[in-house]
Amino acid sequence: AALGRTLSAEDAARLHAAFVEDVLRKGQRCGLNPRVLYVADSGDSEILSRLAAAYGYSTRVQRGAELGARMAAAFDEQLATPAEPDAPPGTGLRSDAAILVGTDSPTLPIAYLQQAAQALADGCDLVLGPACDGGYYLIGLRRPLPSLFPADMPWGTAEVLPRTLERLR
Repeated sequence: AALGRTLSAEDAARLHAAFVEDVLRKGQRCGLNPRVLYVADSGDSEILSRLAAAYGYSTRVQRGAELGARMAAAFDEQLATPAEPDAPPGTGLRSDAAILVGTDSPTLPIAYLQQAAQALADGCDLVLGPACDGGYYLIGLRRPLPSLFPADMPWGTAEVLPRTLERLR
């Protein structure tokens, strides 16, 4: 689509799929395991399901009414899942750590994912990747912290990172 023109629904869906594919590829290349793509509902795009499978991801349906609840539920689920016993050493997160990455960060360097995984493996309880817009593109935890995802968080605003840091204090 040309600059200054509104994308059609079809073009927007293709752009979203391209962003998702980029993040899936990066997760695969840096060897994080297990890899899970959370989708809005089980009827979500067939394209996303194919992409997930192509890059070694399973898919799960997001649970929760708003973004914070969905993120907290994903952490609860992932942190309750034991690590794969036959995963080669150094190829994934510890069983007590998980990283969530937004699919709207097409320029995210793979090194940032690797650094986040290493920080968690080294004992950090939390990692955050601050975004230029005042939110964050990545969050990793070793244990569930539902207080970081309150219902009144103004998701999608410049207040997200400062309020998250305030809650951590």
